[in-house]
Amino acid sequence: MNANKDNPAYQLMGVKTPTMNPGEKAMYVTEYEFGGNPQLGITTACKNVEAAMRLYDFGFSEEGYRRFNWGEEGVSYTMENGKPQYTELILKNPEGKSVDTVLANYAMTAIKGPAMLVQDPDYMLQYYSMPQQQQAMEVWADKDYENRAFPTVSYTSEESQKFTAIMADLETYVEQMSMKFIIGSESFDNWDSFVKTCAGMDVETAIQIQQTAVDRYNAR
Repeated sequence: MNANKDNPAYQLMGVKTPTMNPGEKAMYVTEYEFGGNPQLGITTACKNVEAAMRLYDFGFSEEGYRRFNWGEEGVSYTMENGKPQYTELILKNPEGKSVDTVLANYAMTAIKGPAMLVQDPDYMLQYYSMPQQQQAMEVWADKDYENRAFPTVSYTSEESQKFTAIMADLETYVEQMSMKFIIGSESFDNWDSFVKTCAGMDVETAIQIQQTAVDRYNAR
């Protein structure tokens, strides 16, 4: 939205995750997509366990569901045809603030949700209101989630330390180089060199650690 203020012809769109053969669904998902749901815990230092549990339970009630997703009725949302609709305060903020900045003052759904937040699908359709955003959500969701999601595996202490050390350097390098390839500061003629560098960053060890963890998971 901000990017094309000075250039109305500037547009972005989402593209499907590439596959080896046209028409296939991508056989993997990203870490974000198969990551664990937010967890909640009450420590022994909690002075009012009952109140903490009541707040947690509130999120699963009809009132809590609406409050955490939509905020305050009449302020951040109104009911239209039986469904909550964000107000212009949220979607077209008079001070020019972004949707997530304003919504975070009223609802939890604009932030990385706590364990008691059950996210309303309609929130996404209003939060991402631009046609390009909705198009991107549709094509990015077209993946083989059922059969290819990575299982919740566990590592030994040694595996965890080694894997974390490898991935910290590797992910930083990949992120930096990916951006360079995208913006054109790095030629795709250097792609093979990029792949070779990744391989030299002990990536095979990281893959083996993952495989060992999966084998251990499957043997349970």
